[in-house]
Amino acid sequence: MLDCMLDRTRESIKGDVASGIVALGLLPTILTFIGCSTPETALLGRRRPLLAFLIAAGAPAVNPLRTFEYVDPLRLLRTHESVVRVPMAAWWQAALVSGAEYALVGAAAVNVSLACWQTGAWTVNTISCDDVYYPLLWAALAVVIHLHGIVALALRVVADPERRGCVNKMARWLRHEFMPCSTQDKVVLQRVPETYFFLVLSGWVSVGTVAHILYGTVAFSSLQFIGYVDSVRIIGRLLASTVVCRAVLRFELAGMRNAMEAAPHCGASSVGRHASDGGAHKD
Repeated sequence: MLDCMLDRTRESIKGDVASGIVALGLLPTILTFIGCSTPETALLGRRRPLLAFLIAAGAPAVNPLRTFEYVDPLRLLRTHESVVRVPMAAWWQAALVSGAEYALVGAAAVNVSLACWQTGAWTVNTISCDDVYYPLLWAALAVVIHLHGIVALALRVVADPERRGCVNKMARWLRHEFMPCSTQDKVVLQRVPETYFFLVLSGWVSVGTVAHILYGTVAFSSLQFIGYVDSVRIIGRLLASTVVCRAVLRFELAGMRNAMEAAPHCGASSVGRHASDGGAHKD
């Protein structure tokens, strides 16, 4: 049937479709330049797992890592010496900021899901004409990779056990989840020795980011009967969602660094790192 449709398609339309396919094929690679990395989402997931999940769903491209390389998330908190401070004197101001964050990343996640589903449903895939889930699967796999990154961080960094048992777990989770990181209490994060499982999992995450880009390129470049204008619209929607999620993530990371700077310094021999609920302190 696909061959019959192509035979009856004018050359001008074929040229328009070819331009759209090229643009869509480059989309997964382009998004990696503005996407979120697994160490960043893993660090946010330590304090606000639901927000980190929505960010992963709303920014479907994963920033690639070098093969078998694992970036220390605590070092990310010390990357920039100057950060923007956002004063929030009242609890309702912090809650308002958190609500805006969830509204933005939630809308971004829904937009990505709809855009990927519509892309598959409104086109014909040359790999399998009856399947429409290839673009949506690409977006879902990004979430899976980020979840593996969160598990890898849990194997490498633990919270101070004394702080962990101070309050009820559910109440603490709700307070952490629905308040910006810059307003949360301090907690101590400590590195633990690397295990074989951590090495295998972190290696899989680094390889998975590259495989995800490759799969996305194949999935989008195999689509037919989508014009250049429609391709640009799909690309614009995915780019907008990725930028929004990236901005929210950077805002939260800045809040972690604010808390890190406000805490007292540790000794040079200490392996612990002071962090806010989602932040760290320089040794």
